[in-house]
Amino acid sequence: MRTSVLLWCALALPFQAGGAPDTGQVLDSATLEQLEREAGAIVRRGRHVGFGISLLVDDRVVWTGTWGEAERGRGLPFDSARPMPLGELGELYLAGLALRLEHAGALDLEAPLYGADIDDRGLGEAVPNIRQVLSHHSGVIGVRLNGMYVEASDVDGKGAMELPPLYLLDRPGVSASRSTLAVEWVARHMARQQGLSVAALMEREVTGPLGLAPLLHAGDVTGPLYSRGREEPARVARERSALGLASSLDQLAAYVAAVLPDARPDWLPQASLDRLYQAQNREARPDLGQRSALAFQLEGDPRPGVGPVARLASNFPASHASVRVSPQHRVAVVAMANFGEADRALEDLLDHAFDALLASRLPGLAQRPSREQLPSRLPLPEGLQPDVPAARYASFGGLVEVEDVDGVLDVRWLGWRFSGEPRGDGWFRPRLRVLRIPLGLQALDRIAIRPVRDGDRRLLLVQGSRGRSFIIGSALEDASSGPDAARWAGTYRIEQDDALLERGRVREVDLVHEDDLLRLQFTARGGPIRASLDMPLVPEGGGYYRIPGLGPGLGDRMRFEERNGSPPRVHFSGYSAVRVE
Repeated sequence: MRTSVLLWCALALPFQAGGAPDTGQVLDSATLEQLEREAGAIVRRGRHVGFGISLLVDDRVVWTGTWGEAERGRGLPFDSARPMPLGELGELYLAGLALRLEHAGALDLEAPLYGADIDDRGLGEAVPNIRQVLSHHSGVIGVRLNGMYVEASDVDGKGAMELPPLYLLDRPGVSASRSTLAVEWVARHMARQQGLSVAALMEREVTGPLGLAPLLHAGDVTGPLYSRGREEPARVARERSALGLASSLDQLAAYVAAVLPDARPDWLPQASLDRLYQAQNREARPDLGQRSALAFQLEGDPRPGVGPVARLASNFPASHASVRVSPQHRVAVVAMANFGEADRALEDLLDHAFDALLASRLPGLAQRPSREQLPSRLPLPEGLQPDVPAARYASFGGLVEVEDVDGVLDVRWLGWRFSGEPRGDGWFRPRLRVLRIPLGLQALDRIAIRPVRDGDRRLLLVQGSRGRSFIIGSALEDASSGPDAARWAGTYRIEQDDALLERGRVREVDLVHEDDLLRLQFTARGGPIRASLDMPLVPEGGGYYRIPGLGPGLGDRMRFEERNGSPPRVHFSGYSAVRVE
């Protein structure tokens, strides 16, 4: 009998909605039923455990649906009231806190971060201000991988952990650079300035006035979280406020409702709240169709009448949260899941929910462009000029080697070989090559690549079917690691052991010196896929070498040392490795 009941519960869970579907005539029953079917199909696949979605219109939550389980195999439905780590979504609360303090005259967002230990790397003593940090243009190193997340059982107490030194990758305000380290420094700065802890200050200025329960931290969360279907150990974040805040779906949705335009003028006047949705750093290098507001990323929607869309998603192990807002139409979709992978099916579901809300405000809303294929012609992003391919680019995935063979690009990257077939519009269609045969893969059909110029910078772009372009990397021309680089060549064993290295099965790295260039090489594996990274290094002085280039993950630096006849060591992103051969 007990087995039968549990089986029935397991079958029923995918279809269980949390909260009455009271949409106030915003959405019709057919639309809600379609969302239910799509969500149920996601959890029935068995890979994902449980998640929930809230739909917001004006200043209220009009519907919340939940699917799947709170704990795998226990028969307990996913609970929209259960707190989970927010990851980077915590920045939305910190931005609200900063705007409250600014409105009260207690904080100047244009004030430089004096007092922060920031190495300017000879960039003219440049110091970012608070607005640049919260709008992701501080120029500060983004993350320090080792120690970023720590198993809760390994931490004594729940106080703030010491932050590693910060250093600039670029001058502040010049290029997009999300830095959770700098955001954490700002959170602690606001707390010190007010003589309170971040938690107490957040309760005084944000959750308390809005009638919300106090925020928790990741270490306070109970209940399992999952990655690839497996339960993960509880973790805390070193960046306790920038990455480690925790909230339930219900609470997050209520907060997002409060920060929609004109929602709560008693808490924050509209002139202040508009800063959440206004593009900052307009003088910066092109963000390729994106702009940063405070916390939110702003994207254009090509469909008539839609206007800008503000988005933010989390980055915390084994949990996922995301928010997308139309400030013009005052609608939003908020999602939270107890698993770490936001796959394409879930993204499609959130897009469909968001479009349903937009359609309630925009009769005749055009369909979203297909994600399955690119348009027949792609424009060149504004502000960029065409370019011929460079021989080498420095990218977040290491060296990209490119050769133009009779108009077709021969590309080597991540240990794989690709062909770039001309599309006729200046862009190239990538094809994976196996045994010199180009293969068509569905994922590659949805992207195109193109060499471009941004002034004197030569870039390699990729554009996806959603209309967004990204910088893969920048040309590596006349690069040299200097006369002393050869002494550091060899195989190095990493001394730390953490979840990131374990997942990628990385234990050793090679430093190879070829053609006057020192290169860091290693292979990372994720399931059946493996990628071989080949990162060039150029000297920066003081024993430092830098990963050159413009783009995500570039600009990081490594420090080499050799003392008292001991084997050389290299330090990178909090890791250290010793040469073994």
